[in-house]
Amino acid sequence: MRCGVIARCALAAMVVALSACGLLGREDPRVEPERPATATRLTLIDPGAEPRRPVSFRLTPNTSVDLELRLDLHLTQRTSDTEASQTLDPPVTRQTVRLTVDRTDQDGSQVSFQVIDAGIDPAGTLLTDVQILQLTAAVQSVVGLTGGMHVDPRGEVTSVSYHDTAELPPESADALSSLEQGLTSVVPLLPSEPIGRGARWRTVSRSDATGLTLRQTTVYEVTSIEDDRLTYRATITQDAPDQEVDTGEGPVRLLAADLVGSTTGMVSTTGLVTESETSLRGSQIVEQTDGTDQEQDARPRRVTQDLDLLLTVKPVEAAEPAG
Repeated sequence: MRCGVIARCALAAMVVALSACGLLGREDPRVEPERPATATRLTLIDPGAEPRRPVSFRLTPNTSVDLELRLDLHLTQRTSDTEASQTLDPPVTRQTVRLTVDRTDQDGSQVSFQVIDAGIDPAGTLLTDVQILQLTAAVQSVVGLTGGMHVDPRGEVTSVSYHDTAELPPESADALSSLEQGLTSVVPLLPSEPIGRGARWRTVSRSDATGLTLRQTTVYEVTSIEDDRLTYRATITQDAPDQEVDTGEGPVRLLAADLVGSTTGMVSTTGLVTESETSLRGSQIVEQTDGTDQEQDARPRRVTQDLDLLLTVKPVEAAEPAG
């Protein structure tokens, strides 16, 4: 199995909770101008200590923030026909997105976004100069992209729309998918009930926005609530059923995926200033058929991959009022 396919499968399988970059491009991005976000089910486990109060997002119009989303992935794989392991270390990837609160009402806030920067850090990777150039071009293909999203008072992104996606090159498909996943998970989903310090709730979401069916369960715990600032920690589990993976490089099947991890974060309920660090570890099993579909002797090869991912989100600099 080629390095590019392996890394692409790994990123695609994990993109439901993360903002990735896409190591290879699809032949046809098929980006919809507007798409409803994935619904998430929330269950309050413990309302926390007194005093409790309702906590919701009431974003201040005409404010903006630049957020950098950075992903570091380490992957080790082994095949069924060899005991030797192979380590793959894709470059650290980053996207910087400017979020601006356009207007707010009782139903939530309309937020516009623009990708203002993107890139990779190839230090320490085994990619060739040509691969680095190709990956850099794919990651940077969405720079300048604009769009909008609606965030309801609980923090759920109910819709995402893009502007002028018809002009995007094919290699931008993965970067767009990971951008959307990053945008829809910038802020945590809050319960509608009053909560206090120590409050715990569970969210369960199922997504197929990236062409993969993935399920994520997150259990949040509030560590402090001060004015418009909420700090939290969370545990995460992800899994995926047996399914085909669209890589553009031959038949690849994701047989199973199982990851666990944790998050610590802070978010403002009056703005979109947020900081978080998410780590995930686990394994997945993928299967690729060597050769073309016309070859009768083509045999699938099964690969077990161990993944270690770190995603950080932070403001690039202090935001100033828009307009």
